[in-house]
Amino acid sequence: MQNKKNGAHQQDVAICLIVLIICLLTIFSYRDYVKAVFLPVSSYSHTVGTVIVSQLREVEARGYAKPVYYVVYEYEVNGRQYTSDKIDFKFIQTDGTESGEEAVLATYPVDKHVVVYYQRSHPEFAVLQPDVPIPTKIFIICLFFFFLLSAYGMVWFYYSSPDLRRN
Repeated sequence: MQNKKNGAHQQDVAICLIVLIICLLTIFSYRDYVKAVFLPVSSYSHTVGTVIVSQLREVEARGYAKPVYYVVYEYEVNGRQYTSDKIDFKFIQTDGTESGEEAVLATYPVDKHVVVYYQRSHPEFAVLQPDVPIPTKIFIICLFFFFLLSAYGMVWFYYSSPDLRRN
C-alpha cells in the first residue's frame, strides 16, 4: 500500500514540476513580446522600409483552407538589413475572410515604401502598426495571471493534500 502512495506521490510531483516548467518557459519566452506590447509608441524608433512580399496564402485550419495574408518587408538600421513579416501585435494575423485579407494586401503592395517601427535595443523586432489592440493586452494579462494561479494552485494542492505530504 505504501508503494502505491509513493508511486502516486512521485507521479503527482512529476506532473506538477512539468506544468511549472511549462509555465515558466512560457512566461519567459513571452518576456520580450510583453515588453514590446507594453512599450509606448513613442519609445520606438522608425525608419523607411520596402514591402518585398505581399500575397494571400491558404492555411489549413480545422480541416478547411483559410485565407491568410503574408506581407514581408525589409528595412535598414545602422547599416544592417533586416526583414520582418509582423504588421501589428495581434496574436492572430487574420480575420478569416478573404475580403479582409485582400484589404491588408491592398494596403501593403509589393515595392511600397512603409514606415517601420522597431525597438532601439532589438532592431530585428519591428512592426508596421505599433499600436496594440486592447483585447491583446487583456489576453496577455489574463494569460500571465492564469499561469501564476496555476502554479499557486499546484503548490497549495501539494502541501494541503494529506496523501502527498511526507510523513
